[in-house]
Amino acid sequence: MFDQPIVERKSSSPLATSLLVLSAVCLLTASIFVGAQIKAQTVEGVDSPTESAAAWAKGPNKTIKSIEELVKE
Repeated sequence: MFDQPIVERKSSSPLATSLLVLSAVCLLTASIFVGAQIKAQTVEGVDSPTESAAAWAKGPNKTIKSIEELVKE
C-alpha cells in the first residue's frame, strides 16, 4: 500500500472555472426567463393548467377574428 506512487491533482485553470460558473449563471437566468414566459401565458382565475389550456384554446380564435377585422378596414 505504501509503495504506490503519489498522484498529484492538477491545478484547475482559472479560465475554465470562470467559464463554468458563467455558464451555470446563464443557465439559471434562462430558466428564470422561461418560467416567467410560462407564467405570463397562463390564464388568470383558473385552478389548473388544464383549464388554462382550454381557455387558451377558445381565446385565440376571438383574438384572430378581431385582428382580421382590423386588417380588413
